[in-house]
Amino acid sequence: KVFLCRTVTSHVSRSARQLSSNLVKVLMDSDVDVSKFKHYYVDVRRDERKFALLCEIYKILGLNKALIYCNSDISSYELQKRLQKQGIRIIEMDTRFSTSFDHKSSSKISAIVVSDNYKGNVDLDVELIINYDFPMFYETYKQRLNGRLSNVKAMVSLVAGFEVKSIGCIQNKFNIEVKEMKLNKQNINAAKLTNNF
Repeated sequence: KVFLCRTVTSHVSRSARQLSSNLVKVLMDSDVDVSKFKHYYVDVRRDERKFALLCEIYKILGLNKALIYCNSDISSYELQKRLQKQGIRIIEMDTRFSTSFDHKSSSKISAIVVSDNYKGNVDLDVELIINYDFPMFYETYKQRLNGRLSNVKAMVSLVAGFEVKSIGCIQNKFNIEVKEMKLNKQNINAAKLTNNF
């Protein structure tokens, strides 16, 4: 028998069917209520601007700790290195191991960078979830909110090009509002005062 994770690509799924006639596909629905979170997006316009705007989010919001998602291990690894060069303290997670975070060391970090391949338990209080790479599937968007992240109230997605249109699809799929975030201190402070963030 061949067991597949729900986050595998369609290409991997097709390959698995060729290897085995006894394919078992297990889908575990997330019980997270997407509507309980605030949802925002930042139109980065070009992928080249994405990293600079991520750093701007950290600066403007004064984040102490954020969980940042990437679509692949390579993207996650590259982002980790770039953040370290900017002096942002991160924890590096290896997707090959299913380990939980060490709460004692977590107080010393400002960012946790993982890909959707990470199978460990993200059991930490973080202030914000950031989609550095916009998820390719609806359920991945929902799955990134799942877990025991008691202090998380919002998710911010960095989008460019055709991904901007995907925001509308996310809104329709989960019946939520995803607001555009303008990156300036005046707008951010106003949002905080009105409890919109």
